Formats: sequence, structure tokens, C-alpha cells
Amino acid sequence: RYDENLENLERIHSIMAMHNPACKIVVTVSPVHLWATFRVDSDVIAASCNSKSTLRAVADQFAVNHDNVFYFPAYEMATIYLPLMGRSIFSEGRENFHVNQATVDFIMEQFFRFYSDTSVTDGLK
Repeated sequence: RYDENLENLERIHSIMAMHNPACKIVVTVSPVHLWATFRVDSDVIAASCNSKSTLRAVADQFAVNHDNVFYFPAYEMATIYLPLMGRSIFSEGRENFHVNQATVDFIMEQFFRFYSDTSVTDGLK
């Protein structure tokens, strides 16, 4: 799975570079956990951890491979930083595997702060 994901990203990079050699790419890993798995050798929690770990490792290698690729730590913000700050990150009730709106807002604020100029962020206020 690691090799397949990295190969797919490399293909995407090649296609984008053909059409816009100056493009910059930001990759991230979603903090939304798996809801189900088809794996018979693993429960959904272990499968989700495996999936996120694989995608995170692939994203890191992809960014290392290319000067125009950057990793944005949305996954780490939602699953490590915000809980350490005492903030609840998941929605309540039946949809508790989705991050709540406050988490989305925080992550998007950080994204725009890191990757855009003030004219973009001022326009969002």
C-alpha cells in the first residue's frame, strides 16, 4: 500500500508539472478516522491507525522527493495538538468520527496563515 500510494502521488506530480512546472503542492492527511474496514485480520481502530500511518509516511516521502511539495500537519493538529490543549475535536452523537467545526476552523486558519498572504485571509473575515 505504501508503494502504490507513493507511485500515485508521483504520477500526479508528473502530470501537474507537465501543465504547470511552477506549481506548488500541499499534501495532508485527513484526521477523520475510518468508520469501517473490509479487513478480516484487523478491527476498524487498528485499520484506521494503519491507514493514517501509511498515508502520513507516504506524504512525508513525497514532500522529501520534491522541492515544490509541502506537508501541512492537519492530522497532527487535530489528533495531537488540539487534544493536548484540552480541546474536543470530534463531533458529538452519531457522527462522532468527524471532526467538529471548531477543529475545521482552527486547521483552516493555520493553513491560510502558513500558505497565503494577508489579502486572502483578510477577505475571509
